[in-house]
Amino acid sequence: MSSRTELLKTCIAIENTISEIYDFFAGKFPQEQAFWKGMASEEKIHARQFVVASSLKGPKALPSSNELSKKVLESVWKTKKEVLENTGLSLEDAFSIAVSLEESTVESFLQRMTAEETDIELKRFFEALIIEGTHHAKLLKKRFSGISQDH
Repeated sequence: MSSRTELLKTCIAIENTISEIYDFFAGKFPQEQAFWKGMASEEKIHARQFVVASSLKGPKALPSSNELSKKVLESVWKTKKEVLENTGLSLEDAFSIAVSLEESTVESFLQRMTAEETDIELKRFFEALIIEGTHHAKLLKKRFSGISQDH
């Protein structure tokens, strides 16, 4: 398996794992279920976008940041494990974790992939994912701010 194919699988796993975390939050916090389900759905869309990008550009579609992507995936898996084991997880914790996931994925991973990419269409694809991740972090902060002011 090529390093780019591995990278694609890793990117998909990162997005799907974040989606699973958000699905867990939807079940844990029924009062915010629709919000978390929406966030989970968007992460699944991101995973499919990686598949589409690869199919349009071929197996060499993605930059070779494979080592970094594996570290990011390990971190996301660790976060998922901690979330599932934390029986006292609060809604505030959930929002904090989600913001951290969105910001760290953008800052440590997508920005580097964008910087390394030479294909202009793929560069734009990664830039769009950065914008989306940044938007998610802002949306999470705004949503939590509104909830915490209500209480």
